Amino acid sequence: MMPRSIYLLILVCSGIRTTAQWDVPVHVEMNGDSTAYRQVTGVHAPLTPTAGVSARSERERSFLSGVATGMNDLTLSLTPPLDGYAPGLRVSIVPDSTNTGPVTLSIDGLPPVPVHKAVTLDLDSGDVRPHVPLLLIHDGMNFQVIGPIDPACDAGYFAISRDVCIERQPHGPNTFWQSLNYCHDHHARLCSFSEWFSACIHDNGLFSSIVDWEWVDHAANDADKSKLLGLNGTTLVPDCYGGGLRIPTATFHFRCCKDR
Repeated sequence: MMPRSIYLLILVCSGIRTTAQWDVPVHVEMNGDSTAYRQVTGVHAPLTPTAGVSARSERERSFLSGVATGMNDLTLSLTPPLDGYAPGLRVSIVPDSTNTGPVTLSIDGLPPVPVHKAVTLDLDSGDVRPHVPLLLIHDGMNFQVIGPIDPACDAGYFAISRDVCIERQPHGPNTFWQSLNYCHDHHARLCSFSEWFSACIHDNGLFSSIVDWEWVDHAANDADKSKLLGLNGTTLVPDCYGGGLRIPTATFHFRCCKDR
């Protein structure tokens, strides 16, 4: 019987292109006459649970990632298409909508599979948010969300970061002190300068809802005045970068922020 190492050497030197499954305990050197003979093909993305995968593909996982469309019944298309679910299957999805209830996921036309968190729990409204990636793993029956899910914002609020939610519409007009008390009484707080500004320049943020100056809880560089944001000081049109200061007993609009 010819030694395995010699058999491999003959194949390389003869220039014969072969397709095979290698399981050798030795170093393999590819030194064919051309690039076409110095590569292993067919392992860029696994088509079946037993197929091979390149280290680069495994690191990037681009073949198991994509935009999931839909609100509660998500659909996803992969390249190459998936031919079946298997325990341990890991998928990264980027949703395009916010869910309003329990979620299912169907990949490449396969039957929809429930998406759970904490092993047995259906997803709550707002757990899936646009452009916020989710990593899922198939446990044999369901897709499980890997890692924590940031809490959803309360009704009437939207997220400006993973930590803070801000009200979609302003209140008022009220004094600065009344604004502070209102937010406190509703288990919230008056937004800071940076929170309000981030929400104003945020895609689909609060800019369209600005109707007047708005109080923010931020130093005004004045011993007797409080900070305002929201209008251009010259033209008095809505402006994320415009600000001013007034005595705190004056009445203006405001909105509250909450920690998630």
